[in-house]
Amino acid sequence: MEFSDDTIKCTTNTATIPEIVKYVSPDYDQTMVSSFSCSDKVITVGEHKNRMTYMDCTNNLFVSTTNYTPGALAPQSSHGPTRDARLKPEICASGGMSIAAGAYNVLPNLPVTSKALGCMHIRDGGTSTASPVVAGIAALILQRYPNASWQDIKNCITQNAMVDSLVTGTIPNNSWGYGRADGFAAMLGCSFLSINDYDSQIGSIYPIPFNQSFQLTAVKQLSAVNIFNPLGQLVYQSSFNIEATHKITINPILPSKGVYFAQLISTEGYKQTIKLIYQ
Repeated sequence: MEFSDDTIKCTTNTATIPEIVKYVSPDYDQTMVSSFSCSDKVITVGEHKNRMTYMDCTNNLFVSTTNYTPGALAPQSSHGPTRDARLKPEICASGGMSIAAGAYNVLPNLPVTSKALGCMHIRDGGTSTASPVVAGIAALILQRYPNASWQDIKNCITQNAMVDSLVTGTIPNNSWGYGRADGFAAMLGCSFLSINDYDSQIGSIYPIPFNQSFQLTAVKQLSAVNIFNPLGQLVYQSSFNIEATHKITINPILPSKGVYFAQLISTEGYKQTIKLIYQ
């Protein structure tokens, strides 16, 4: 390479420019760049195609102009592994084309072909749709199994994934992970993980909303109540021993008025979550 005041002249002299074999070719598999998505405690979601058609806002059939197979892996879905050779993504879920609820203030500005029948839902897609699908499955698992850890939830989802003819390669792999997310199977298949279930009949709280105090009635023998704010931060806790059918008055000191969540704990280790409104 030769330099002058106003030009840079490239030469092909192999003595100054090494042959291409001395370089590493681009890696077309490892396409994940976010450190967050590479965490072992994060379920990283790939995208598969969902559908080709839908009835639009004017009751006309909308057909995608892009030719693809519903259920097949989306071309733009990122591949693993991580830099330290761990599996990513762990699971795939439906992305484009999907129908989702539209923001009310945005709906009037959208063309009718972008809105589904009824004009309240919009065409959406990508991993921005696939990831919330898996987040919803995780929320259902936590509702059913409040004691579940991040690893429990990941196991529930990955070990109950759907594998069909469109899920290609040996599973798990760095394109599909463990396959296609199956929320129903994940809920049914969690029992083998030995996650402590909760019993919705271990206690009750009255009144809701409450002002300064509420009455806690034990259906089963209770040992504690924890109160969390909407961010999941513990803001109040109290330990006691209430026999079944007995009552106790709780006067929680809370930081401000608003929504909280009371977690009742039985002496057997069962837990129940009750939404509170402090006003």
